[in-house]
Amino acid sequence: MAFQEDLLRAAKANGVKLSNAAEVAAALHLAPDESLVNVFGGATPIERKEMLIVTSRATYQVKRGMFGVKVRWVLWHEELELVDAARAVGPEDYVITKVVLEGAGRRYEFKTGFNSPSYTDEVKRQIALENAELIVQEIRTAAGAVPTAPAAEPGPAPAAVEAAAPPPSPPLPPSHPPPVPSPAGSPFTFDPEGPEKAAQAAQDAYGRHEWSKALALYVKSVDRLHDFYVFEEFRNRQPSPGDAWMVQGVTKALGVTRELEPEVNVTEPVREVTHRLRTICTAVEGAGGNPILYARVLDEVGKLAPDVDVSDVLWS
Repeated sequence: MAFQEDLLRAAKANGVKLSNAAEVAAALHLAPDESLVNVFGGATPIERKEMLIVTSRATYQVKRGMFGVKVRWVLWHEELELVDAARAVGPEDYVITKVVLEGAGRRYEFKTGFNSPSYTDEVKRQIALENAELIVQEIRTAAGAVPTAPAAEPGPAPAAVEAAAPPPSPPLPPSHPPPVPSPAGSPFTFDPEGPEKAAQAAQDAYGRHEWSKALALYVKSVDRLHDFYVFEEFRNRQPSPGDAWMVQGVTKALGVTRELEPEVNVTEPVREVTHRLRTICTAVEGAGGNPILYARVLDEVGKLAPDVDVSDVLWS
């Protein structure tokens, strides 16, 4: 039951339409101790019927269709030899970003990217590449945590069968613990779901084509992350790939705003998010973590708004 709840929460956060979590979980034949890491949707109309599900034991590709959910392939993490993101160009400059997995003499690919002449879709294409790289990181992390002598003997990978599943979008956050007092006995506490709430409001505004409002709300979401990572010093929340859909939403909304509402002054949100992302990067690095997610978005913000002067925004 916990796996199903995590699966639904992950699917919602990543924009993957999933109404039959129980059926999906049953199709995976999970080990008793197996937990969800993340779930992702495919790229093109055909691949959108497919999902990549990463658990603590294996990576599964499943399809969902008229006759139920079927597992197309499974690669157990103890067998994993290579996982990487690869970009390829096809006919008419159609771009596909693939997650490639190899192990036990087998090779599997999961497509996450697409191409379109519109810059608004180009932003999504960049996000697709970053999501593919995040999938790779999550699989590597999960594989690294698998014991060399697994508790249960993995069964054979189910045969590929026809079926179908959902569309893509950004990654998921796990549930967070209740808030506790902030540093040094401070009376302030932060809503543990604050970043998600702001980002969900941003996503809703984006869906209504309220581009500048969506940008302001995505920046607010990053500001809420800043509260946890810089002000609270990771006491109640730690950075994770689950932040991706919120942080990358900034570039998505900024790119669309600059293209479709060029008259909007983005100086204030760009300067604010630049400061927040810079200080988050510094805090994560100082704690021994990898700030690549936040650094990439920071770099993309600079590319999207080169006219905004952020030279006096400190890295601290």
